[in-house]
Amino acid sequence: MVKIFFSSGHMANQPGAIVGDLNEYEIAYDITQKLEDHFKEDKRIEFRYGWPLAQKIDHINDQSDYYDLVIELHFNAAYREGACGTEVWYWSKKEEIFARIFQRNILELGGKDRGIKTGAYWRLIKGKKIWYTLAFLRRTIPMALILEPLFLTNLEDAAAIRRKSFRMILVSKLYHALIESCNLLEREAQ
Repeated sequence: MVKIFFSSGHMANQPGAIVGDLNEYEIAYDITQKLEDHFKEDKRIEFRYGWPLAQKIDHINDQSDYYDLVIELHFNAAYREGACGTEVWYWSKKEEIFARIFQRNILELGGKDRGIKTGAYWRLIKGKKIWYTLAFLRRTIPMALILEPLFLTNLEDAAAIRRKSFRMILVSKLYHALIESCNLLEREAQ
């Protein structure tokens, strides 16, 4: 049977981005919990909340032959208020098709397409190219994605995520992306 691990990013005591009344961990937790409600009878998806990153990665890697895909839900923040939109991060070519599934479904909400991106990137700092990697993607053995549906630091994105109706539509889009991913994994396993 196909098995997907889906978790909210961050923890209550390390909440990620906090922008005014918006708390990244609380939003990711809320959306993940609502998403889990749709999968009560479908045991292909395992939901987890509030684990320290190292413990989460160890759990996943200890059962690396058990999980086909692992996903973390986050919300972006930027120094520029104008930064907005959706991006999905992946590590290697094998995850790219799943990144595209989630990106396409989330973009049905109408946000800006920031693209799918590999988890290794660089920034120019004081004239030097400094490379960064996203630990969740780099250290996880099964295929892995990080979802960033919008920016909490953008006024329009922040207004949207405050609306219960928007959150429910986002849950629906994530649900459809998970079902599509499960179906694809099942076809590949045959």
